[in-house]
Amino acid sequence: MVNKYIFLGLAIMIVSEAATVAGIEPFASWNTPIAWTGFIIFADAVVYRARGDSWMRSSPREFAALCLVSIPLWLVFESFNLVLRNWHYVGLPENVVLRTVGYAWSFATIWPAIFEGAELISVWRTGQAGRERLRPRFAAAKHRRSEASASVRAGGGAPALLQKRRAGQAGQITAEPVLAS
Repeated sequence: MVNKYIFLGLAIMIVSEAATVAGIEPFASWNTPIAWTGFIIFADAVVYRARGDSWMRSSPREFAALCLVSIPLWLVFESFNLVLRNWHYVGLPENVVLRTVGYAWSFATIWPAIFEGAELISVWRTGQAGRERLRPRFAAAKHRRSEASASVRAGGGAPALLQKRRAGQAGQITAEPVLAS
């Protein structure tokens, strides 16, 4: 039964991508929510097959809540984008109701895809067949302290660079504007 969902998720992703490239509707306009939904189904099925435990199968209410919470969480990033103007959307439906449904579906897949993707990587990296969810790995942390320290120091300098680059704009949250130039 789980293999069915693995193949379903793969099929959704492949069909959505191929149809988008070919310009076939609704995939061309709705690729993001369709493809990410396929990825979530695929990742959840792989994790369930390996562990016997997954977000959608073992915690459906928690998963549904995560989907709902994902919408306002992503709206935080959208609000930052009003100032930063790092991205814009193209090919959106003119119908406001349809566009709102598309936004909600797209935004509802973001955090679930992040968590399902992390679970999938955990299964792939560890070959873990146990029922445990992601846990920090402290054993490998000792040799990474210098790397972590350098990363924190570099990150500490980023606000100064951003301040010079975008003086007068509020809400500087990433180094992307500096890296993109």
